[in-house]
Amino acid sequence: MTSVAALAALLLLAAPAPDQPAEDGPPPAQPAAPAGQAAPTGQPAPTIDSILTQEPPTEDARQAAVRAAFAAAQALRGGLDGRWRLTTAEGEALYIFQFADSGLSADPRSSTPWTPTIEGAWRDPRREGAIDSSGFVSSIERNGMVLVIRLFDRDNRRPTVITLNQQSGGPGWSGALEDGDGHHNVVMSPF
Repeated sequence: MTSVAALAALLLLAAPAPDQPAEDGPPPAQPAAPAGQAAPTGQPAPTIDSILTQEPPTEDARQAAVRAAFAAAQALRGGLDGRWRLTTAEGEALYIFQFADSGLSADPRSSTPWTPTIEGAWRDPRREGAIDSSGFVSSIERNGMVLVIRLFDRDNRRPTVITLNQQSGGPGWSGALEDGDGHHNVVMSPF
């Protein structure tokens, strides 16, 4: 007798007889209802034939399902997820950012999937078409109501540092940009 067969025999011998309830543990499961008869919920159990003969969903129902799935996925994302525009206090566009904010959950699309971080890319609309007018954000640190963005724009030895505070009552941010040209008051808003 093999060890697997011996183990199976021991399990059969240790099991209670079908007409005796188990001493410890949950009550025995109810047998499934035969096809075509009512399931325990009162609804007839679906069969292959009943599924295949159903009317296909309408295009509106499909679109609604896609929209609902998208909304559910977006609800899990962080508040910075999406496109943002950084402007001077006077309204001149300085940078366009695209952020991926996974919130506080793991994101398989992230460069560090199991460590929730905010990642992003930038583009300088003032230098449209220039080879150095875009790049990746070096780091984004969010600590409560304060956001610090570091990127290397024109000078690869010295980062541009943007320190922002979240505005009360809205999704925008305001603060300062410091680069080789000095200190500038800035505003960041969804774009």
